[in-house]
Amino acid sequence: MSVSNSCKYAGMQAGQVRLRAPVSESLSRLERDQLQKFAQYLISAMPQQVSQFFLLSLASQHQIL
Repeated sequence: MSVSNSCKYAGMQAGQVRLRAPVSESLSRLERDQLQKFAQYLISAMPQQVSQFFLLSLASQHQIL
């Protein structure tokens, strides 16, 4: 489902759709050890996606792309 369709659905079903805080807000509330555990989980659960994310992040910082 696209973002725009999700927003339309949420608007039409306002009383039935559960809203959640953004991931960044949830992560900002974690302690250092909790963040480390979460990072370890992500790396083990999604190693290819995590490595692609970091490679793209490094490339954009150094304007390689």
